[in-house]
Amino acid sequence: KKVLVLSLEMSREQVVQRLLCAEARVDSHRVRTGYLEPKDWPRLTNAAGRLAEAPIFIDDTAGLTVLEARAKARRMKAEHGLDLVLIDYIQLMRGRGSMENRQQEISEISRALKAMAKELRVPVVGLSQLSRAVETRPTREHRPQLSDLRECVTGETLAVLADGRRVPIRELVGTAPEVLAVSPDGKIVTAKSEKVWLVGVRPVFSLRLASGRVVRATERHRFLAARGWETVNKLSVGDRVAIARRLPEPAFPDSWPDLRVALLGQLIGDGSYLNHQPLRYTTSSEENSRIVAEAAREEFGCEVKRYAGRGSWHQLLISGNGNRWHPDKLNGWLRQLGVFGERSYQKRVPEAVFRLSNRQIALLLRHLWATDGTIVPRANGRGSHRVSYSTNSPCLASDVAALLLRLGIVARISSAKKGNYRPGFFVAVSGAPDQRCFLEAVGAFGPRAPQAERLQALLSRRTNTNVDTLPVEDEELYARANSDLFWDRIVAIEPDGEEEVFDLTVPGPACWLADGIVSHNSGALEQDADLIIFLYRPERYKEQSEIPPDQQNLAEVIVGKQRNGPTDTVRLTFIPQYASFENRVESDRQPY
Repeated sequence: KKVLVLSLEMSREQVVQRLLCAEARVDSHRVRTGYLEPKDWPRLTNAAGRLAEAPIFIDDTAGLTVLEARAKARRMKAEHGLDLVLIDYIQLMRGRGSMENRQQEISEISRALKAMAKELRVPVVGLSQLSRAVETRPTREHRPQLSDLRECVTGETLAVLADGRRVPIRELVGTAPEVLAVSPDGKIVTAKSEKVWLVGVRPVFSLRLASGRVVRATERHRFLAARGWETVNKLSVGDRVAIARRLPEPAFPDSWPDLRVALLGQLIGDGSYLNHQPLRYTTSSEENSRIVAEAAREEFGCEVKRYAGRGSWHQLLISGNGNRWHPDKLNGWLRQLGVFGERSYQKRVPEAVFRLSNRQIALLLRHLWATDGTIVPRANGRGSHRVSYSTNSPCLASDVAALLLRLGIVARISSAKKGNYRPGFFVAVSGAPDQRCFLEAVGAFGPRAPQAERLQALLSRRTNTNVDTLPVEDEELYARANSDLFWDRIVAIEPDGEEEVFDLTVPGPACWLADGIVSHNSGALEQDADLIIFLYRPERYKEQSEIPPDQQNLAEVIVGKQRNGPTDTVRLTFIPQYASFENRVESDRQPY
């Protein structure tokens, strides 16, 4: 077979010397020092004759680029034919000079090598240095694995799917969902992911943003920063990272009756749907009370009774929902949505809501705001206008911010704690453009309607001095101003223990949205390769006295990934004096 060896690390003389010693089975140290034994000479001459006739071409050009490697391979195929390309090793290759960082450059190199293999129709074997993090693991865990090629996020991280849902990544293991990603020009797009993996237990860091969003990831996981893709350990407080400015509506959204959407918004805010207790709704608003009673009766056929409370407050008792053994009507619907039994600090927006159209999401937010929302116009020119939602459920606050993102509103989440009470969480819509967008898209219902009208009148007095404008000639600034990305500020990066971490890869965009935060693929080499083989020598991590005789010089060839076939482990013998791997005797082979 005709083989091209692109050796970026060793000179061609060193490569040939290793080939010669392995083929002749002569100690390489004796060859280098010149202290040869009589029996070595005939072995070397015979091996040299065989190698001289072998169609092996060695190029030791240093700092080779992918384009240069492809040109050399094309030329060899045209002049001599080509059956195999070996590259030693990928991290020493160079990509395009315009790449923002080395990780991005390696990603480009791996994709280019796959394209070269496809074009020339020959296998391309790229050697790669594994992360030194393998050596820091306990002795029993030194065996390399695919997860060593990835950097990852924790299991509660929400992957934003193309159908609108936000699903914890741990629940996606073994699937290949369609997710939201970011194109090179900063647009939110849909993309098909590859399989989602459980990587294992790793040290993680918590990265908190000024908007209140939090993501937990390993130290070398990458996020999109103002200067390009950066790992967590290279980011600092004050740096900016990209989050989605808006999330697209699903291509085929679900549709519910509007009364059901309104009822759910009201119940999440002021309803009680606990186990073993009657289903209740408490309010001081006649408009809110009327829409809840109407929806419960018309949509579910429930009985609604009103009970007076203090002042204008009153309670609606919604009955006729079956029992704990046979839940029915509204009770059954809330159970189907997966929210029945949640206490106030546990409440969430059901996952199914995120599959609705933007119009119905705005409708749900309108009724949710009518319960615990606030719309306060600025008084007498002092202070700022306030549009916010308060809750003691951190999950609900995160869900509300995500729903607002569907409408192009980047909200901020903050928290406050008083005494021994549970902390309160606030989702604030700040700035005139976002508040104006909120009033136009969401609007107001019931007790919030009068304040919304006053705020709408104040915000309609727009000014445009034409002072703060972008130069037309600056294409990069223009592209950033028109992208789908919002540049959020990092306020804290802290170690956060050890935890199981997960990852997914997205061919093409090579990124995905972690609850709106732009997160990179981790393993570019792993993603692009059709076959991944690890070489593992256990004795490298053990004392000589700990190695049983039958395991001395043991080497394992671990087939970690094979796109078109099985994975397995093959045991070989490593002969250090020849730098050669050879078959072990049959009696030493053990099934894996």
